[in-house]
Amino acid sequence: MSSARSIPRSEKSLQRVDTTIAVAETAEEAENRREKERKARIKEQKAPLGRVWNEMRSEWGMVAFGALLSGGAGVIFPFFAKFFGQVMIVLTQTPPRENFISDSNTNALMFVVIGIASLITNGGAIVIFEYVGEVMARRMRTLSFQAILSQEMGFFDKEENNTGALTSRLATDAYQMHELISQIMKLAFQTIATVGLGLGFAFAMSWRLTLVILALIPFLAASQYFAIAALTGFSNKTKKAYEQSGRVANEAISNIRTVVTLAKESTFEEKYYKVTQEPHSFALRRAYIGSLGYALSQGIMFWTYAIGFYAGQRFVEAGMLTYPDLIQTLFYVVFMSMGLGQIASQLPRYIKGKESAINVYELLDKHTTIDAFKDGITPERVEGHLGLENVQFHYPTRPDHKIFNGVDVAAKPGQTVALVGPSGCGKSTIIALLERWYDVLDGKATIDKYDVRDLQLSYIREAMALVGQEPVLFDISIGDNIRYGIPDGQHVDQEMVVAAAKVSNIHDFITSLPQGYDTRVGDKGSQLSGGQKQRIAIARALIRNPKILLLDEATSALDSESEKLVQEALDRARAGRTTIVIAHRLRTIQDADLILVVKDGAIIESGRHYELISKGGLYSELCKKQNLEVTH
Repeated sequence: MSSARSIPRSEKSLQRVDTTIAVAETAEEAENRREKERKARIKEQKAPLGRVWNEMRSEWGMVAFGALLSGGAGVIFPFFAKFFGQVMIVLTQTPPRENFISDSNTNALMFVVIGIASLITNGGAIVIFEYVGEVMARRMRTLSFQAILSQEMGFFDKEENNTGALTSRLATDAYQMHELISQIMKLAFQTIATVGLGLGFAFAMSWRLTLVILALIPFLAASQYFAIAALTGFSNKTKKAYEQSGRVANEAISNIRTVVTLAKESTFEEKYYKVTQEPHSFALRRAYIGSLGYALSQGIMFWTYAIGFYAGQRFVEAGMLTYPDLIQTLFYVVFMSMGLGQIASQLPRYIKGKESAINVYELLDKHTTIDAFKDGITPERVEGHLGLENVQFHYPTRPDHKIFNGVDVAAKPGQTVALVGPSGCGKSTIIALLERWYDVLDGKATIDKYDVRDLQLSYIREAMALVGQEPVLFDISIGDNIRYGIPDGQHVDQEMVVAAAKVSNIHDFITSLPQGYDTRVGDKGSQLSGGQKQRIAIARALIRNPKILLLDEATSALDSESEKLVQEALDRARAGRTTIVIAHRLRTIQDADLILVVKDGAIIESGRHYELISKGGLYSELCKKQNLEVTH
């Protein structure tokens, strides 16, 4: 990278970037505070190992076999120490013993046997625990995803439950629980076997020297911990430090057309340069600390050897220990301590696994206030009566901002009710309450005179269809997008898809495409125009043959030609259905059976088009601004 591109280009632009970064840092401080509070709360909780173990009950047989293999892998170290000590004695004994060759061959053969045993036990244990861990991770990821989808809309309105945070939790929490099983559990069984057999061999050989070296075990374990944890900590901390720069890069790249259009390339280059300075410095500090930790770990290991040899030599001089026993005892304890060090080095993984398990079970245990699959009333048929009765409401994330204070709305079956008014007055909130995305604080939202809170929600929603201002299409074919409108378990064929497309004025366009209904629409429908996406969304709504149709400014973002086609489709779609229409372009709702004028969370006018015109109120003023006819 050239110098011109890696440093700020002017004092003025640098000040602009500093201001941007200062705002970002303020938001980051709030996020860090919430993260610290969450970690402090998690730290006080115990790891839900019992629940994790219970989740694995279908794999208990495999876990038992894996534990047996891990135990076998654990005894490799003590037996290796035993034969390594013996071969050292054979090779260093002067003069060489008479059976030098046969003893050397025997010990060499035992190393081959140990290698084969290590291959079988370690390899088998890794395969089994990795498999069990992967099964567990997939199961928990699936359960977490189901729990997320079952939450009420207020859950997703919270900042900590944004899309990035939830997808990150799906990706990382289940995987870290996988490591809790595949790594920690395997190593725990292995360490128990290593410590048990190693201590037994060591005490049988020389209990005095064993006690001396055991006093140094904390230092030996710490040496292994520093050797591994310092380096893994370096990697994890560096990755976390660069998350901010990743966000800046993602923002710039995902919005590259806007960045280029505004000629803000240099601004984002400077911003990226600034946000990488701190993590870069932090990474260097971690490198220094990691190097020191690794060097210290190596030093402690050799210092322990020195103390062990010194104490052993004194015991040999005192006639309390033979030199061969000294060598073997030392190897038994040292290799045992290395096993303890390995389990100590997994402490960061254990902590992460514990946090992830707590996060997952908090999500699974969270009681959703609006459960679409909770048992409730399921009327034999949906007539189409809709209403709000003396509704009080504010959004969960904005308790100080009341939206409704005693609002009443009523729609009869087959009636078209239009909602008009300035932006932010509460029109879309009415649809949200009828869909039961949120619960009212007081009063009730009703469908066919039933309180929506008493109804079996998934059944009711199957009788409703919503077309929004910016419809979301999935990156699949046009035909499959339309088929998504059919409730699960119901039959759908190509004739139904074509019929819905014809009603929504999109069939001719689809058949003109080379692949017809099999044409992929691209990410969020990026391969289609706004009007085309809107008409496909209408077809998706109509294929379910809903009794209740909800239209939230379905034509406001379209050009005049697209609006005409979409409006024709909507006019046909409204026939025989109870329809709630939100519109800014008043000419599209002049023939509505009832027009409700909403302002500041209240219904201030109601009636048909010319009735409201004659009143000379807000609706009349809105019509004048849009050059609509204001005289009968």
